[in-house]
Amino acid sequence: MKNIFCAIAAMIAITTTAQASDLVEHNVPDVPVPPPTIEQTPAPSWTGSYIGFHGGAGRAEGEFDGCGCGALSGIFSGRRIGAFAGYNWELSDHYVAGIEGDVDYDWNGKSFAGAERVGTDLSGSARVRLGRAVGNVLLYVAGGWTATNAYVVSPDAKETASGWTLGAGVDWAATEKMFVRAEYRYNNFSSVNLASVTSKFDQDVINVGVGIKF
Repeated sequence: MKNIFCAIAAMIAITTTAQASDLVEHNVPDVPVPPPTIEQTPAPSWTGSYIGFHGGAGRAEGEFDGCGCGALSGIFSGRRIGAFAGYNWELSDHYVAGIEGDVDYDWNGKSFAGAERVGTDLSGSARVRLGRAVGNVLLYVAGGWTATNAYVVSPDAKETASGWTLGAGVDWAATEKMFVRAEYRYNNFSSVNLASVTSKFDQDVINVGVGIKF
């Protein structure tokens, strides 16, 4: 009898322990697993000064009157290089305002209307820019003052033609300090007198360049 009683007590103890274990296991609350964190790359700051270099192509249309053969027109196209510098202010809602100046040189001269060479070479501009940053890209429009050196060779004459410029472009921030640029400009220059010939140039320009921010 004693052995039977001990066996029954052991079975009761085992059963009670198993039930308690099940009860504890079922009462453990589910712990939520947080979602994995994804680090977002911060958008670059456009505020500050910068310098850069660009190259491209220009297509100038010249109109000439007073050469004794009636009004003439011609296309003067060629490559160009230049340098630019400016300063940006990043405003609210990712808008960016800035000022920029550049100096360029065009190789577009050619023989025209009996002259050995006609064209424009050294030029520059001072512009105001307004744009909007989208991620690491800055889309902008720009406009302001521009000037170029118009010339004729044999007979020799040159004169500075000033005017206005308007264009648009995109700056892409490759790194925090370096950006790549592509832009289009239209330059409208005033009339000048080249060897007693009234001469006027308008120019379309495409530039591609690289800039460094400070």
